[in-house]
Amino acid sequence: MNVKPLAFIGEEKPVLFACGECGLVYSPKRDGGDTAALTKAEQCCQPRLCDCGNPLDPYWSKCADCRNEATRQKTIETLRAAEVIPAAAYNDAVYTPDHDGDWGDGYSSCVDAFLEYADPVYCHPCTPTPLALDVETILEHATEEMHEDARSQVIDEKGLATFLADWNEKQTATTWYPDFSKVIIVDAEKFAALLAKGGDA
Repeated sequence: MNVKPLAFIGEEKPVLFACGECGLVYSPKRDGGDTAALTKAEQCCQPRLCDCGNPLDPYWSKCADCRNEATRQKTIETLRAAEVIPAAAYNDAVYTPDHDGDWGDGYSSCVDAFLEYADPVYCHPCTPTPLALDVETILEHATEEMHEDARSQVIDEKGLATFLADWNEKQTATTWYPDFSKVIIVDAEKFAALLAKGGDA
């Protein structure tokens, strides 16, 4: 596309090839030689197509439809491999990517609360992770930019560990993370259809 070879003043051999449309430059050293750099400059602003025939957005190798389909298929594979947890046996936080909940962003405090906000096919149980600091992480971070032996010169590491253990016990902040290896089926018929067809929830 109207490639512009760029050379040093007084020299004829191009050191860069610039796309005539957007000005993006390609280097023979970086892009695999003169021929490869020239080809990339020529093709820079030409319409690119996905394997399916749809136009590609800049910097993507697959179109949005194919990326979404790949995500759907990965979700289906995860659901097929997941351990089924009976809804009656679980009464803690849940998550689904397809609906909002009473906590927002797909999270709900429990399945019953979730059902008040949406009509989901399935959800995932969540694992609580309380706020906690540990000695190793703190000291590693604190000595990261210090001299090489700084970590070995720390005094009273046990004292810090005891303090942190007491401090951690007082904390109430907890974050819940989805456990995608488990699934709670809310609508068995739709869930079976979802797995069979690979469709949307």
